[in-house]
Amino acid sequence: MLDDRPYMRPEEPRFRASSMQQTWSGWAILLTINVVVYILQLLIDPKYEGIFAWGILDTSVLSWLTPVHLITYQFLHGSTSHLFLNMLTLFFLGRWLEREIGRREMIALYLTSGIVGAFVQFGLGLLAPDLFAGPIIGASGAVMGVMGALARLHPRQEVYFLAFFVLPIRMKWNWLFWGSVVFSSLWILSAIQHEARDQVAHAAHLGGLLYGAFYVAI
Repeated sequence: MLDDRPYMRPEEPRFRASSMQQTWSGWAILLTINVVVYILQLLIDPKYEGIFAWGILDTSVLSWLTPVHLITYQFLHGSTSHLFLNMLTLFFLGRWLEREIGRREMIALYLTSGIVGAFVQFGLGLLAPDLFAGPIIGASGAVMGVMGALARLHPRQEVYFLAFFVLPIRMKWNWLFWGSVVFSSLWILSAIQHEARDQVAHAAHLGGLLYGAFYVAI
């Protein structure tokens, strides 16, 4: 039965807290913040010319001296589809991971995966600024960290997903993990080879993915 599987069992509460703390799961808190921030952005600053421009992390300027940008950039998104894809992934995978490691650890992994992903993007930006330096936004690095953690915890378990939201595929976590590593790496190498600016922060995705696997391994 599904209830016999460890990840399907309800998480034991670690402490007693307020009703909101007991009710709201970590993935739901993160998802809600992302959605609320995006709605406010559309209403107040849709072109990133005002207050929301402050939250962008620019890997080519001194905003790196303000650590708060390592967090704020994760809650900004460039389009509705960008937000939808990240939050859909967080909805399915975040719930699963939270049952495994608990709310606090899931939130910590999520945020630190986004931070590590940003640093990887920053490192490539130092080596090839014309290709990789510049402003980055989005929760993709953080969400990839959640995926990496689950792949590390259940490498041989099969999962179902829709490739390009069309083609149903069944694949083991370890194959999905290494396939994602290869995919992101090839994009980075292609940008270098063709001297074409990478419009998607694949380095941040790769960094978050690898860090998520490392986080649950230690």
